[in-house]
Amino acid sequence: MPQIQVDAGSADVPPTQQVRWAKYPLFALAIVAVGPSILAPFVYIGLRSFGIDNLDGYKMEFSGSTIAFMLVFPVVSAIANVSFFLLSKISVWRARKEWPHLLSVKIAMWFSLIAMCIPNTLLFIGTPQEMILKAPNAGQGSGLAIVGLFLTLPIFGLLGWFGGRLVAWALRKFQ
Repeated sequence: MPQIQVDAGSADVPPTQQVRWAKYPLFALAIVAVGPSILAPFVYIGLRSFGIDNLDGYKMEFSGSTIAFMLVFPVVSAIANVSFFLLSKISVWRARKEWPHLLSVKIAMWFSLIAMCIPNTLLFIGTPQEMILKAPNAGQGSGLAIVGLFLTLPIFGLLGWFGGRLVAWALRKFQ
């Protein structure tokens, strides 16, 4: 009876199950892009259930423009947060180049992911309220925040990546 050999992959390229951790930035992208649109109806229902119609002079409304904003915001946010997608691709690329020594790439990816998620928390917290609370002559806060994210998020990602690589180097050096 002949023996069947199973090829587990070459030593030069990591098997796909070894690089699954590189998809975490894509999960983070989905959360920061869609999260505020999912939270806005809950904020509205919560405020209405407590009988709050006005909040610090802001009129609360849930109209067609609010729903349109909730549908458009994830697309615009995903474009602004394209750095998360790039982080995923760069992590896989570096993992293939540095296989089988992945500790440095994993730490760098996590540091970069955390560094890019911190500025997004401000947008994640503030946007649902801005979707339902309408002030006269206002509404530019989310737009300015998204432009700021688009311009600064790659810098946060790079700082996190290099910080993670530095920590991995220190761990290897002083072990």
